[in-house]
Amino acid sequence: MNKEAVYRELCSEVRSADDVSFKLLALALLVTGAGIALAVHGAALRLAPLYPTPLFGSLIILGLFRWELRNIQICIAAIRSVRMLEDTVPHV
Repeated sequence: MNKEAVYRELCSEVRSADDVSFKLLALALLVTGAGIALAVHGAALRLAPLYPTPLFGSLIILGLFRWELRNIQICIAAIRSVRMLEDTVPHV
């Protein structure tokens, strides 16, 4: 595998990790909005309080946070590899 192919693959890895991060952010916002709407709607209908719901939501957000930290690690490693690769390629 030549250096150009490795470079393209590393850049693709960074783009992929960023894409996943943006999708997870959108999912977190969607779920939060749905939770707020459910809480407001439930309060209007005088439904019984859903005590486990905040705990479940917190666990989901914690999981998304850990996933995002892993994506950041992947991006940092890929960017370092790209920089090392760029340092070894002679400039024209």
